[in-house]
Amino acid sequence: MKKTLCLLLAVLLLLSGCTVRQTPAATPAPTETPAPVTPAPTPEPTPTPCPHLCWENGVCADCGEVCTHESWEGGICTRCGSVCAHPAHDAEALLCTRCGEFCRHTYFDGICSRCGAAPEFSDYEVPEELRQKCEHAGTVEHVIYETQEYFGVAPGVELKYNKRMSVYLPYGYDPEKQYDVIVILHGMNCLETYWLDDEQFYDHEETRVYTRDVLDNMIERGLIPPVIVCSPTFYKDQVENTGYLNGSLFATELRNDILPFIMETYSTYAPEPTLEGAARAREHFAFVGLSMGSMIGFQSALSLCLDVFSYFGLYSGFGTYPANILQNIEKDEFRDLPIHYLFNAAGQWDVALGEHRAYYNELLSKTDRVVEGKNASMVVVQEYAHEFRTWIVALYDSLQVFFSYTDGTPPDAETPPDA
Repeated sequence: MKKTLCLLLAVLLLLSGCTVRQTPAATPAPTETPAPVTPAPTPEPTPTPCPHLCWENGVCADCGEVCTHESWEGGICTRCGSVCAHPAHDAEALLCTRCGEFCRHTYFDGICSRCGAAPEFSDYEVPEELRQKCEHAGTVEHVIYETQEYFGVAPGVELKYNKRMSVYLPYGYDPEKQYDVIVILHGMNCLETYWLDDEQFYDHEETRVYTRDVLDNMIERGLIPPVIVCSPTFYKDQVENTGYLNGSLFATELRNDILPFIMETYSTYAPEPTLEGAARAREHFAFVGLSMGSMIGFQSALSLCLDVFSYFGLYSGFGTYPANILQNIEKDEFRDLPIHYLFNAAGQWDVALGEHRAYYNELLSKTDRVVEGKNASMVVVQEYAHEFRTWIVALYDSLQVFFSYTDGTPPDAETPPDA
């Protein structure tokens, strides 16, 4: 009964539009908007140091940094590998002011390009230490080259024959490297063995020396570059010392046979074993002669072969008139070729001194191609005559100025980058 009454009451309430009140749900409290977060800055990448893997002339090819050359070993930079050009050295110790290595005088126009000193030629002796046996000695070998008769032969006829030549090769000669060359000629009644094979009297006390010992020691001490020295003869018959070749005939043999043979057999600076190749490397070729060899040198090497030689050492014999030399060296093919050095010498009591000195002075007076103290000198060896002592002193002096134009930096040359 009670349940029925409650049900009826609910129905009546619905019909009358009454609503049942419900308690609303609680409204959540408003939340605060968080402040914007600033992202942390991205760190700048640390630059990777340039590894300097490729240097060109002292400059890094990747970053352009110039090497400061702070460390040298054997004249080579331990960082970039540049070879020191030895732009300056101490005049006494001959040590490079850049890398500390020994470097010889290099004479351009009469003064050393590295220190400004003039050559100091000896007029009496070769230093004793240079006349001793050297631990690192070069070798002398004897070779045969083919030549032919250049006089009195009918046109189109060739009369060929073989001749001997002594050749000095410096210690450690390497056919993969390039070498300066000296062609050295003996005097009358001697042969190709005079300079390089035969023991010679050095002084009045019968001290004996070998030319090759002087060469060995000068190379060992860095006074001259390693050099090939070739000694032919001006005789056709090397047994009887007969068939003497005058200047013009020897010049023909020199050009056609001797120089090509040297270039074909040994490693020189000539790019090819031809006269054209020798001409392109003429600053690497010198001619030396004594007595009759000196006379032939004036007549042939200086007068007729100036295109393939630029250094000359001529001792105790002029052998021709200066006018003949001037006529030849002023020809079109020779006129513009520099004579890098013409070294002259004779002994104080030398039978050839008077003529040699007079003709030398006349040559100087008639041309500006050779200038005393600039690219020419005349040394009188004191207390000696027409003998080996005079000529070995002259050779020692000559070697000091030979090949300077190939072993140094001229004053106006561009110097590699350096600190």
